[in-house]
Amino acid sequence: MPTDKGKEKFSIIDIEFLINTIKKHWILIGICTIIGLSIAFIYNKLKTPVYDISSSLLISGENDNLSQIPTQIFQDMGFTPNNNNFQNELQLLRSTVLIGEALKNLNLQTSYYHKKLFKTAELYKNSPFIVVFNQNHPQPVDIKFKIKILDENTFRISADEEDVEIFLFSSNMVFQKIPKFELDETASFESTITSDYYDFKVILNENFSLEDYTPNKFIFIFHDPRNLAKTYKTALKVEPNDPESTLAILSMESTVPNKTIDFLNSLTDVYLGKSLDKKIHMSVKTVEYIDSQLNAIQDSLRNAEESLQRFRTSNQVMDISAKTGRIYDQLQELDRQKASLSVQYKYYEYINEYFEKNKEYSDLIAPSAMGIEDPLLNNMIQELLQLNAERVSLIDNNQEKSPYLKKLNIQIDNLKNTISENIKYIINTTEIALKDVESRIRQLNGEINKLPKTERELFGYERKFNLNDAIYTYMLEKRAEAEIAKASYLPDAEIVESADIAGSGPFTPRKKINLTLGLLLGFLFPYGVLKMISLTNNKVTDRNMVEKITDVPIIGQIYNNNKKVDQVVKAFPKSHVAESFRMIRSNLHYFVPSNASTTIAITSTFGQEGKSFISLNLGVSLASANYKTIILGFDLRKPRKFERLDINYSTGISSYLSNQANIEDIIQKTNIENLDIITSGEVPPNPSELIASSKTADLINILKENYNYIILDTPPIGLISDGYQLLNKADLNMYIVRQNHTLKNEFASVVNDLKEKQNNLCIVLNDIQIVRKTKYGYDYYEK
Repeated sequence: MPTDKGKEKFSIIDIEFLINTIKKHWILIGICTIIGLSIAFIYNKLKTPVYDISSSLLISGENDNLSQIPTQIFQDMGFTPNNNNFQNELQLLRSTVLIGEALKNLNLQTSYYHKKLFKTAELYKNSPFIVVFNQNHPQPVDIKFKIKILDENTFRISADEEDVEIFLFSSNMVFQKIPKFELDETASFESTITSDYYDFKVILNENFSLEDYTPNKFIFIFHDPRNLAKTYKTALKVEPNDPESTLAILSMESTVPNKTIDFLNSLTDVYLGKSLDKKIHMSVKTVEYIDSQLNAIQDSLRNAEESLQRFRTSNQVMDISAKTGRIYDQLQELDRQKASLSVQYKYYEYINEYFEKNKEYSDLIAPSAMGIEDPLLNNMIQELLQLNAERVSLIDNNQEKSPYLKKLNIQIDNLKNTISENIKYIINTTEIALKDVESRIRQLNGEINKLPKTERELFGYERKFNLNDAIYTYMLEKRAEAEIAKASYLPDAEIVESADIAGSGPFTPRKKINLTLGLLLGFLFPYGVLKMISLTNNKVTDRNMVEKITDVPIIGQIYNNNKKVDQVVKAFPKSHVAESFRMIRSNLHYFVPSNASTTIAITSTFGQEGKSFISLNLGVSLASANYKTIILGFDLRKPRKFERLDINYSTGISSYLSNQANIEDIIQKTNIENLDIITSGEVPPNPSELIASSKTADLINILKENYNYIILDTPPIGLISDGYQLLNKADLNMYIVRQNHTLKNEFASVVNDLKEKQNNLCIVLNDIQIVRKTKYGYDYYEK
């Protein structure tokens, strides 16, 4: 039956191969493992720790009152409430303007670094010196100034870079660009270092000690505020904590955690301040509008009061009659209605005029600030203010080409038109109400005209005074309300968690993981290389591979012949190679019965695998055990000559098979007792036919009568068929496999095919490389 070992099976995780690899190459694996651990350790030491810094803000909507108005009303009017406010606030937190203000508040225009052997570490708030530069003088930005502190009084400063921008911090603009910037001089601390392109001082800290900074080499950089803001914007992440919430998470990865913590806290402070400023701005504008109205009314009220006082004094009249009082009360109520309508009318005209003169609506005053109770109008103007704030934010962040900005402009125009139409309608209805009040006032004035002159005049003075006083008092109330609102405003967001390091430490380098990876890679790398060599090597490498390829039994293994002689068994009888042949001699009785004579055929896949070497030394080993042994050189195509045997190679098997010699003529005695040999003889033109002739079997049968062991040195069966004819005539067939020489695939094909045809087959492993051992190892046989 076919065997399942006809093909060798390989896998990435080969436990047997792994164990054998460790046994054979433990020194290499140990060295690679140490190297892997060393690399991981050095990486952990040199890698600058990176921290994850985060904070959180709870952002509430500004237009919560919009929820009080049915959405359908807004849709009918052509605009919908803004539901993207939270996303807009997230973008605002990442805006360059906001980041720039946060950086400016921290005074981060200058960065300091300590230059060490393999890395450069940033110094934040612990630099041994500070650089004070002239804001009104040009300075080179984004280049490295190298500082070497010589002693407590002097230092050396140098810089050498190309294409340098010269920046003017006072105007926040690039002053000029120069192709080459060079600086190299020795200066003293607190002295001014100046030229056309720079002007600054280096001031040493009082607590500086050279021993605290080794080596004493430093770097400082002036940053372009715009580029610095863009750098922070790229690094900053602003994300919602959950799709259903308005909790914003601000995070950054940083090698300088304290600096990033201060930045995130500064950013949230600036954001909260901006949010509060928007609300306060509205109250300020309301107060300014009311003050302008009060200034106009104040003079009228003062004049009315003085006129009333003079009239009462000159006419000695202090009060009006009861009838006149009733008319007066009615007129006073109508005057209050007229005053209220007049205030509203002026406000509506103010809105119309504001829309005509302005394209930006941040200063628009809401109706509620003037006491106008119109929920729809109030919410539309609040929505307009919110959309305008988003529009301004996008423009400030250089998003003029944003599709969302175009959408906002359309929404703002539609909402403005809706408000204008609404205002026009309200103005018309207010005019009608005013006319109605004025008509009723005229009727009462007709009754007043019937009163006595003095009483009528007193009535007019008091009426004029009370009307102005009512309007003035109303405006003062609204002004007080606006001031109270300004003082009570809170930001639309609150800090949930201040900036801090996320987790218990840096997230990289992960020292334990790196060491584990170093250990694994150091171990797996040599294993992987050796495994790849094994997978790509098409040669038999060891006994385990042979056993995977076939289940043909292995009779023994011959170790590498380091003696460099053919007759190693005779020349070095105590060598490990000689002992290998004695082991095979001992194992023969397990494979063949103890007959009077045994024929052993020795073959292989190809040449140079050691057939003749094993034939000779196995024959010598058997002869030394007093077994009469003869070796037949049946490789008629490529005869082998043996050293130190003193025999004739011209007459041999080919001569006998071709009837040119008798058997007595071809048997030659050797210089080894009990060992004879028959050489191949001259190379015949028809070796296959000669071997296949009946004289081959006759020769073997005749020899069995006189010899205990007949060893047939056959041709390789992987190339020609001559050897197959001899294998059928042998009691035991030895298949020679040479380590790191026999081709694996060819061997597998031939040996498993041969196993199906021959029952008396065994394998000999040849040229096995061994690790020299001492005392009780292989050196034992050498002594």
